[in-house]
Amino acid sequence: MAKTMHLKHISVLSIFKLFGGMFAIIGFFMGLAAAIFGVKFAPSSIFLGFAPLAFLSTRLIGGLILGVLYGLATGCVYAIVAFIYNIFASLLGGIKITLEE
Repeated sequence: MAKTMHLKHISVLSIFKLFGGMFAIIGFFMGLAAAIFGVKFAPSSIFLGFAPLAFLSTRLIGGLILGVLYGLATGCVYAIVAFIYNIFASLLGGIKITLEE
């Protein structure tokens, strides 16, 4: 027996925690990889102005900080999208979902 439901509200905080945490972890490891492998466009160029001559520790700190900030910024964007969805779902009825047992 199929049951039809409407998704009318998404918790903005849960969306921020899920996507912010997920992308912060991904950004952490990408910043770590950029620092270890000495990528020429490593985020440490913001801190020193010249990435090729930067020390590994400065590259590591820059990569990790910017990687985590990337995750938090992405979480904010997804939270804003969820908030906008909630507004439109309240006006237009949300997404129709059919569940089957």
